[in-house]
Amino acid sequence: MESKALTEGYSIIMALEDFVPVFLSSLGLYFLMTMVRRYDRQAGRLAALGWFMITSGGFNKATWKLVMAITNSTVDVRPLDDGLFFLMGPGFICMGFAIWYAQRAIVDKKRPYFRSVWVLPGVINASVVGLALFMMLSRPESRTWYFIVLGLTTVANFVTAGLVIRQGWRLGSAMIALLFAFNVAMILMLTGMARIEPQTIPLEWVQQITNTISNAAFAYASYRLARLTEAKVPAPQPVLATSAAVGA
Repeated sequence: MESKALTEGYSIIMALEDFVPVFLSSLGLYFLMTMVRRYDRQAGRLAALGWFMITSGGFNKATWKLVMAITNSTVDVRPLDDGLFFLMGPGFICMGFAIWYAQRAIVDKKRPYFRSVWVLPGVINASVVGLALFMMLSRPESRTWYFIVLGLTTVANFVTAGLVIRQGWRLGSAMIALLFAFNVAMILMLTGMARIEPQTIPLEWVQQITNTISNAAFAYASYRLARLTEAKVPAPQPVLATSAAVGA
């Protein structure tokens, strides 16, 4: 769909601007990752993997747009475009599950049912991505694979958003919860804009500016949530330190 918008008039300036929301999103995810890591190291590693995958997907997509703009759409590095949701979907699964895993310990005061934080996200990602790859290779003329990874990304993104909205609300900050909700509303708006035909250059500018504002709100909300959680919820003490204190 987006390649149609890039065939005529898509400038290098527009392509470069598309890196801005990628940076803002990555910054917000970094704050969430550091928040999770403070309360659970294993969940923090899972969140770091999610942060890397989501950022890589967005960066690849923006790079694809830049290459298309520079070459007047004569060079189409399709894996950079197709890989967006293959990276973002599993990335949001990792980030969302890591946040939930940490929340069970720091907010609900309970340990999750899973002994390893990696098991469930690993099974989900392997199953869905494996199915999408199978459909891509066995039926290359069909877009079924695209809707599979798009569905994974959408569900995982909204679940992650719901988790941080709930955490902000529980910690007494309506502003943080509303900023995350605003980000979700903008994602839904962008989804609707992407279906408009034809995809004109002015419409593309509106989408990119909207995406930038949305991710700026997400980055700020993530920063505030991380600081608020740190201020209100003490980090657990390491087992060895606790044992040493008891022995003393």
